[in-house]
Amino acid sequence: MFMLTGIVGIARCSGLSLVENEILPQCWEQISHKHLERRLLVAESCSALAPYVSSSIRNSLMLSMLQQMLLEDKDEMVREVVVRSLALIVTFMDDKDKYYQV
Repeated sequence: MFMLTGIVGIARCSGLSLVENEILPQCWEQISHKHLERRLLVAESCSALAPYVSSSIRNSLMLSMLQQMLLEDKDEMVREVVVRSLALIVTFMDDKDKYYQV
């Protein structure tokens, strides 16, 4: 929880560029990590960072990350957090074609 709060604080102060170029690529690398906690942090980070990224990144990278986790992760806890994150990401979407992907 504290880590997620820190990530959001950094995003709030740093802006789109840092989140899109530094934080999200690190999250992408962790989506298949062997430790449950890292995968949970990635899923939670997507929803927490959604307001701090551009619409195009939300509609592409974040959506892809969450969809991949939903399809590939076998842990029920991770899948539950992914579904909640997807639900939040959808509320930010402005591309109606993406609704059908979700």
